[in-house]
Amino acid sequence: MCDFALFQDRQPLHGDSTTFASFGSLDHISLTTSRMGIVDRFFKAQQARPSLQEKDLALGVRVVRDALVKEGYTIEAVNTDLEKLPQIVASIQGRLTFFVVRVARGPLPELPTETKRACEAQAVKFGATCMFAPVALMSTGERNADGEEGFFVNYRGYRNA
Repeated sequence: MCDFALFQDRQPLHGDSTTFASFGSLDHISLTTSRMGIVDRFFKAQQARPSLQEKDLALGVRVVRDALVKEGYTIEAVNTDLEKLPQIVASIQGRLTFFVVRVARGPLPELPTETKRACEAQAVKFGATCMFAPVALMSTGERNADGEEGFFVNYRGYRNA
């Protein structure tokens, strides 16, 4: 059997074939295969973590959703996928409304023309109105004990897309 601590010090994370040759035993190869599984799981977990844009969008959607509820909207669906439209489907007094939420760090974001057209096309299919809800985030520069960043949120409401 190999000494795992010694093996760990000599074996690169990505699994170097020259290390196999220098150790040359099946125990080392199976341990390397096992370590590769750990590395693969690590990289898959990293990919599964939301990106900064996804986290910002989720925060922006939450802000807009909460404001809509205060205005009397019933939230029908929420979507925080960057590739799908709309982010929020809501209704008030029997009228269906699609909300496209865009978030930027800095000044309020603009609605790209192609996003506006895509939302309007979907809204027509469902007899809905398409609205744009821009949200701007400004870092407070402080982090809590868990390393989460604080933000000043600039949300001034929605407008026609």
